[in-house]
Amino acid sequence: MQVGAFGEESKAREMATRLEANHYKATIMKRDGKFKVLATGFPDRASAEKAQAALAQAGIKSPFIVPLE
Repeated sequence: MQVGAFGEESKAREMATRLEANHYKATIMKRDGKFKVLATGFPDRASAEKAQAALAQAGIKSPFIVPLE
């Protein structure tokens, strides 16, 4: 699930640290000139949807589920 896209790597790392502090696995990918921060490791879509709601409630703006390629 993508939780942010940043032009600066330092901002992406801050978001990844925030995810990890909330017990999520964080991955940073550079695509299309942006550093995209993903919460990963969900065994199924239902788990991802539950995490999406929890992240939104925790103040992460507009997390959305994306397929990992």
